[in-house]
Amino acid sequence: MIVIFVLSLLVLVPIGLQHFFTDGVSKNSQTNSQTSKEIVSNVAQLSNIDLCRAALNAPATDWVLHEYYRQHIAEAKRRGLSIEDCQRNLGMLPKSQEIQPALIQLTNNDLCRGALDGPGEKWDSGSTYQQYVAEAKRRNLSIQDCQRTLGLLRKRKKFSHKKAHGTRLRFQHQIIAWRSSARKI
Repeated sequence: MIVIFVLSLLVLVPIGLQHFFTDGVSKNSQTNSQTSKEIVSNVAQLSNIDLCRAALNAPATDWVLHEYYRQHIAEAKRRGLSIEDCQRNLGMLPKSQEIQPALIQLTNNDLCRGALDGPGEKWDSGSTYQQYVAEAKRRNLSIQDCQRTLGLLRKRKKFSHKKAHGTRLRFQHQIIAWRSSARKI
């Protein structure tokens, strides 16, 4: 019952109850033009948060469809606000969907510097650096990628059995030569 009352207030109050109590079409049209002028000036004075509250539908997933709020939506768009911006202003976006513009602009080198812990062995677990870790993962960077980017991961030489076998043979020949020279002495 309360929900119906609140919803009816949301619809009737913006339209203006004076329309239901006036007699004559000229009064209604005159009131409509005055009301729309007042709305436009009032809308321009709203904060982004109040503007977003008025311009988004109840679940805050899209612009509201009611004709009264067209000016709110137009003002929001004039200010460069998107639905996502309004959701963010109203605290309705999960933190994981919020990406700070500064992080997006970071190079992989700078991002990895913030995402890895002090020794550079794992992702930093400090709450301050979680946004860096999240952005690195969003870019599909692994810990090893970050280590490589920062020069912390040295390239390993491929192990060659041929070279190892050759080294072992040389070593064995040196031992044999040493033993034979030792016997002569």
